[in-house]
Amino acid sequence: MECESLVAPLCEGGHRRRPKSRAGALTALVLVPLGIAWVAHGVPPRYHSSMDQLLQRLKDQDLERGMAHPLMLLRFLTCTKSVEEAEEMILNAQAWRREAKVDSIMEEWGERSADGTWKLAPKSQRAEFATGLFAAERLPSDSFGGPVMLGRAVSSDMAGISRESLAPLLQNLWVFMLEDMLQAAHVASVKQRRLVSGATIIDATGISLSIVRYISEYTPWLEIMNNDYPDLVRSVIVINAPSFFVKIWSIVSLLIAPTTREKVQIVGKDFHHVLQKHGVNLDVLPVFLGGSFEGSRLNATLTVPKGATAGLNLSFGGA
Repeated sequence: MECESLVAPLCEGGHRRRPKSRAGALTALVLVPLGIAWVAHGVPPRYHSSMDQLLQRLKDQDLERGMAHPLMLLRFLTCTKSVEEAEEMILNAQAWRREAKVDSIMEEWGERSADGTWKLAPKSQRAEFATGLFAAERLPSDSFGGPVMLGRAVSSDMAGISRESLAPLLQNLWVFMLEDMLQAAHVASVKQRRLVSGATIIDATGISLSIVRYISEYTPWLEIMNNDYPDLVRSVIVINAPSFFVKIWSIVSLLIAPTTREKVQIVGKDFHHVLQKHGVNLDVLPVFLGGSFEGSRLNATLTVPKGATAGLNLSFGGA
C-alpha cells in the first residue's frame, strides 16, 4: 500500500525508518504538530482535541503497531463517551488480543494478503472442520469501500453445535471474521484518509424462537464484539425477519453495545432497496438472496455430524 502518512512510524506498508519500540511510534507522533498530523490521517476536526488528550495518555504504552494508528485510535473514541473510557477500552482490547493470541488465530484460519487484509484459508484439521460449520461469510466490499459480512440463520445447526460443545471452537472463527473486517476497514480507512466501517447482513430466514435457548452459549462472542472491536460496522441489516423476530431481538439486543444496537435495521422480504441504500452491491449477494454469487457456503444447513469432534482441540484461543 502506498504510504500516505506524514508520520513515518505510523505508515502502514511504507519504507521509512520505524522506531525501535511501539511506544516510540506514539512519541514520534507527538513531535509533529498534532493538528497537521490528524488532518493528514483523515481525523475529523471535532475529534482533534480528544485525540490530543488520548495520545498524551497513551504515549508511554507499548501499543501494537496496528493499534497505534490514528484512524484505529479514532474507532475507540467514536464508540466511547470520554477520552478516559477510550483509553481503558484500548488497553483492555490489547490485553485481550495478547491473551487470546489473535495473531495465532489469524494464521491458523487464514492467509494475509500483501495489503494487510485476510483471506479465509484454514490450515489445521480443527480449523477446516469449524469452517464447514460456520454460518457466516465475507462478501466483496460495499460502495464505500467497507467490508461486508453475511450471516444466515437457517444455515446454522445450533442444536448440533450445542450438542457437540462447539461454540468455543467456532468462537475462533468468529474472531477471525471480526479481525478480518477490522483490518479490511482499516486498510480502506488509511487509503481513503477517513474512517471506513463495514456492514453486516443477517438473513433471518428459517429462524425460530428456539434460538433463545442457545443465546447463553454465544454471550462470549458478543462480549468480544462489544469490547474489542469498536465501531466495526456502520450498519447491521436483518433481512427476511419474521413477525416474531421482535421477541428474539428484545432479548439479543440487551447483549449488544448501545453504539452497535442503534445501527440495527430490521426488514422483511422487501430488502433489496435497503441494502442498496447501505452501499451493498446486489450482484455480490448469493443466489438465494437474489444475487449472482453461486459459491456461497450458506445455501444449506451446515449440519454438525454426531461424534465428529473426537481428537480435535475444541478450545478458544491461538496456539
